[in-house]
Amino acid sequence: MNPPPIQWLPVFAVAAEHSNFRKAADILNVSPPAVSQQIKLLEEYLGISLFKRRGPRLELTEAGQFYYESIQPMVQVYRSSYLEFDRKFNKRLIQLNTPLLIAQELLIPNYMSANSTPKCTTRSLGCPPHFLEHDSRLFKA
Repeated sequence: MNPPPIQWLPVFAVAAEHSNFRKAADILNVSPPAVSQQIKLLEEYLGISLFKRRGPRLELTEAGQFYYESIQPMVQVYRSSYLEFDRKFNKRLIQLNTPLLIAQELLIPNYMSANSTPKCTTRSLGCPPHFLEHDSRLFKA
């Protein structure tokens, strides 16, 4: 028998960690029925129930606990590999648009010393024209 499709494993791991399909769905940015469907497919593929369902709460069965512990190292490598790939190759843009006074007094003095952003991040600071416009009727000289 071949192992189950790998895309089911992170779904199972998150559901097991949070004991709730709704919380797992929120974390995975999918719907609760999508999580439930993937767990159902995984259980059918393995031929055994992985969760005891108690309303919205889930509890791992003995088989579910064993399977969770056995796939956990692989899921961790999967997650950390993706994060490392994302940091290295996906460009990020931090763009701040602010009034000139705030830029001059607060942001520019600290702008280049901000080393907490990854190397692949592009930083941009601007003062759009709508921040520089003013109504001269508001100022009396």
